[in-house]
Amino acid sequence: MSSLNIGLLADSSIQLNNLQAIVKHTPFHVSSALLTRPDNLERLAEADVWVVRVDMEDECAQMFFDYLDNMNVTVIYDEAESYSSLDIEERAKRFSKKIEACVSQTKEDSIGLKRASYVWVLAASAGGVEAVMAFIKQVPEDIGNIAFIYVQHMDEYMADNLLKTIGRNTHWAVSYCTKPNIICEKSIYLVSPSSELEFSDIGVMTPTNTVWNGPYKPSVDHIVAKIWRHYGKNSGVIVFSGMGNDGAKTCPMIKHAGGQVWVQSLESCAVDSMPREVTNTDCVSFSGTPEQLAHHFANYNSRSIVSSKDKESSYE
Repeated sequence: MSSLNIGLLADSSIQLNNLQAIVKHTPFHVSSALLTRPDNLERLAEADVWVVRVDMEDECAQMFFDYLDNMNVTVIYDEAESYSSLDIEERAKRFSKKIEACVSQTKEDSIGLKRASYVWVLAASAGGVEAVMAFIKQVPEDIGNIAFIYVQHMDEYMADNLLKTIGRNTHWAVSYCTKPNIICEKSIYLVSPSSELEFSDIGVMTPTNTVWNGPYKPSVDHIVAKIWRHYGKNSGVIVFSGMGNDGAKTCPMIKHAGGQVWVQSLESCAVDSMPREVTNTDCVSFSGTPEQLAHHFANYNSRSIVSSKDKESSYE
């Protein structure tokens, strides 16, 4: 991938210069380096991938993202904080790996799937696999714009069998989170118990070198907190059968952001500790069997999509 043309976009000259210094130590070529100023919008050049360090809430930055979306080009959000303790050579090394992994994954994920706008966490522990499979089996194949992040307490050796089990119960794409993934619609991502994940504001999910802290591997609380941060009201959590209280700390954050928190009905659980603990936080808006949850999910998301389209048409 040494022939890749990289476009750089940043809010400040300091950030832009920092990115340029890193790229000089990589095999990539900078085709354009721009600040997020309105007069630079039409200067966006052709590039294989754009690397950005911007405030995602900034209105001007959003104009650039809309423009890049129309160009159908890969965009990677680069966080300066992840390089703060490294020398320039190590920064360049990590930068190169990130670019290559994300670009490769973009090509793999480009088969008719677009980035998901809505992300739901499926959380489970003891007795949860059967419940989650019953749920996803009933989720309609044609629901779009949504991805599932499946957090199941497990050991690494369980992953292969669980991936095959998921695949047998859904028509959606299934991936294991051991490499960077663009979070695409109609996809289920199984979280690895071996390493934490980081999420970017442009919908890229990347495993880190950090192991999970605490008793739960993977941790529902850690994933939900990150989904809340990046997706806010466009997020949801469904807590299935499980032992312990994983998820109880962070599910209220989803509710307060305007998202949804549902649980498997306690009487239908093999082990009801996890959904019970979340229910006790008063953030749950729906409870049911896995089949009832799937039916409610289909109805809820069909209403949400219609509502969103109505809002969009009112602005035209």
